[in-house]
Amino acid sequence: MKHRSSVAPVGERVRIQINGPDDSTVDATGKVVADYSDEIGNTGTDVGRDWARPHRYAIALDDGCLVFTDTITSID
Repeated sequence: MKHRSSVAPVGERVRIQINGPDDSTVDATGKVVADYSDEIGNTGTDVGRDWARPHRYAIALDDGCLVFTDTITSID
């Protein structure tokens, strides 16, 4: 999920890109439901393993799915 990074408060509507079924990327919109920046802290993505990497934001997509990502674009 690559997109322009920004800071969005919980409850703000955002746009993200998710991986589609054919390795393409698809735009999706939703609301920020959690920001885990405090929990991630200074470790960033270095948590001593190369699997289950933590992500900064939890996003409730408009279609009802919950996804986690590091990069978002705010919707004005």
